Amino acid sequence: MMKRMDKFDLLKEKLRGNEEIEELPVALWKHFPQYDLDPRSLAEAHMNFQVKFDLDLLKISPHGRYPVIDFGCTLGDVDPITGSRRCQKCRIKKGEDWEEVEEVDVSSGEYGKQLRVYELIAGKLADEVPLLATVFSPFMVASKMDPNLLVHVQREADSVREGIRVLTRVTREYASASLEVGVHGIFLATQHYTISFSESFVNDWENQWISEVIKGVRARAEVMILHLHGDEPRMDLAMQLSGIDGWNWHDQATEPKLAKVEEKIRERGLILGGIGISREKINIQEQYIGQLNEVIKENQHLRHWYLAPGCVLPQWLSDEEIEQFLSVVRFSSKRNS
Repeated sequence: MMKRMDKFDLLKEKLRGNEEIEELPVALWKHFPQYDLDPRSLAEAHMNFQVKFDLDLLKISPHGRYPVIDFGCTLGDVDPITGSRRCQKCRIKKGEDWEEVEEVDVSSGEYGKQLRVYELIAGKLADEVPLLATVFSPFMVASKMDPNLLVHVQREADSVREGIRVLTRVTREYASASLEVGVHGIFLATQHYTISFSESFVNDWENQWISEVIKGVRARAEVMILHLHGDEPRMDLAMQLSGIDGWNWHDQATEPKLAKVEEKIRERGLILGGIGISREKINIQEQYIGQLNEVIKENQHLRHWYLAPGCVLPQWLSDEEIEQFLSVVRFSSKRNS
């Protein structure tokens, strides 16, 4: 079998769309709820995952509520499908509560625990594979703190803005600190760049805050990926954000297709996708493998593509099953041509 490229060289060549690169890089990520409350255990789970599957890009996945605990939310149970944690109690009850949100020290508390995870992983893997820290957009953090956020935006917009200004400063500091402890880039997630929200809403409540985060860390990040959660993402709007290198969305469940987005990349960029996500357990060989073969065949001409899930891998997917569809990629005609 052809020797695989250095993962950092591969990233650089895929960013610039080198059509001579025959490898189809793979990035996979999942939650580890049995380990995610202890930094060392969570770091070891990710390192074992990387050693087992030899991924070309490693996105590190803390539990999904890490950015709101230091603001007063309390952790609840685990979603059995995604493995992400829910909030048992949210910080914001009424709109004016947003005026009382104060900055927190990202070097301590729950933020500090996640930075420790990144530091431990970087200490072992920073020279072997590009590492991405998971960061949520300020408005997405707000939605995790406030179950009635959209109502409060309509009724008490000024109060909400005061709180989100605080979240933006903290998010920027956390993203910056993540790079300082050794990760190479940022995986920046948002759930409001969808057709469910008007363009003016996205500009007012996502763009301005997320842009501040990007500007605060862009100079130090080797790569920045934007994850667009939800159906029918406003990809044209998202691709106008300055400083984003790549895009990840639920491409197997909603438009646009991978090829359509690659067509819009001018010089530098990545698209991450190709693996569909099912909440219900399915037959890997009959459904996942068959779908994956079709996706590879359809998109083998793409120059900026990393094979990746549209969202977090489901918990029901075993390591053995992951290995099954990775073997399809590793022995595909694209890798061995």
